[in-house]
Amino acid sequence: MKLNKNIYTLLILIALLSCSNENLNEDNSIIWDNLSSLRFYDNSTLPKVKIESISNVDLNSMEFIEVDINSAKKILNQSMPTEEKYVWKGGGWLVIAKFNNGETRRIKVSGYGGFFYDVEEKKFYSFSDEQRNVWKEFYRNYTKALFEKRKKST
Repeated sequence: MKLNKNIYTLLILIALLSCSNENLNEDNSIIWDNLSSLRFYDNSTLPKVKIESISNVDLNSMEFIEVDINSAKKILNQSMPTEEKYVWKGGGWLVIAKFNNGETRRIKVSGYGGFFYDVEEKKFYSFSDEQRNVWKEFYRNYTKALFEKRKKST
């Protein structure tokens, strides 16, 4: 009986390990070409919870702006996963990435640096020196648009 239990456990483990996430490369970096939607959320309307634990109910109550998907794919494909750990100073921007298969990922974008954090994979991404300013301009345009949207609604 114990042998059968061990065999079942082994089979389940093999099945789980063989299941790959279709939105991740072999190095567990995100395949941005599978992106179907990207939203920047207004961090001033972020409830007093961490981005890592925000609920869908809280998300539905927050202001957001939808990002042009082609522009997002173009710039995010320039990002590189890094083993470097960044010190997070102050806030950041909550970004929700949705993929063609329905998967959703929470991304925390640094408000001052050329990096972001994939909450689900617990992985930092950064940009080369040449792309860092392009990335900053990209996300600052959307965060500025969020501020304008908030002004109009008040």
